[in-house]
Amino acid sequence: MKSFKTHNQQLQILREKGLIITNASRAKRILERENYFSVINGYRDLFALSTSPFRFIPGTTFDEIFSLYDLDRELKNLYLRYLLNIEKKFQTNVAYYFSKDNKRNNRAYLDFRNFRTPLNVRGWPTANGIHNTISMFSSKMSNEHNQALQHYITNHQEVPFWVLVNTLTMGEIGYIYYYLKDSQRLDIAQYYTKFRRQEYRQPSINITPNDIDTFLFFAKHFRNACAHNERFYCKSSSRINNIKTLRDKMKDFLTKRDYNAFIKTIDKLFQDYTGKFSSISINQIKRKAGF
Repeated sequence: MKSFKTHNQQLQILREKGLIITNASRAKRILERENYFSVINGYRDLFALSTSPFRFIPGTTFDEIFSLYDLDRELKNLYLRYLLNIEKKFQTNVAYYFSKDNKRNNRAYLDFRNFRTPLNVRGWPTANGIHNTISMFSSKMSNEHNQALQHYITNHQEVPFWVLVNTLTMGEIGYIYYYLKDSQRLDIAQYYTKFRRQEYRQPSINITPNDIDTFLFFAKHFRNACAHNERFYCKSSSRINNIKTLRDKMKDFLTKRDYNAFIKTIDKLFQDYTGKFSSISINQIKRKAGF
């Protein structure tokens, strides 16, 4: 069991491992504000000369580690901005196409018969999972702190799907899209296909329901890493290898203008941080991120 260490003791341990700390007061303030585990344990890997025992590459500074931490925070904020943009669009489209087919029943999403029964495929949700999804809807509506939902329950005794859907995360939307009727899944895929063909003037573009399943189920891990302040620049999942792959897949669901702005901002971030590293290069960080 590791015992408690004061900030001064933490800095001394870092020095013993070969880390250069030129401004101890500043380093201490950072640890007080950001947490030792988040900054050091989260971002020291690229600076390791050895891991058992851990030693830093000669010349590594505390400022370099904090710069990587800071760069990662900026990447998270940037990606989250555009992922939330995509999430909102999926909320809207899933609600629209489901409600279009169930226009006479605002409670249709509580009946499993209004969803498909997919084949059980390894690595994907089971057919019986729709019952858990419907239970999730009920759980959302029991949230007494959501004023919009409580307004509809109090005044209309029901919550339309286009209202409820605004409470759903990307992962939850992924499950709903997976269980939508095949015709609704295809309508949404065709919407994005048409949208992207028009944006890029490329008639050969084709976005399939499986493409959307893959994006929603695996991009959610990156979205949650951004939202919960986890390490991000080297994040991976089984079907989205790194944040470069994620960026490329996001192209299917962003406007051309937003996507181009997204790319330029990523490039500028890496450029702005180039001079902040000396014991490693910015290219090592970019390679770890997939760029």
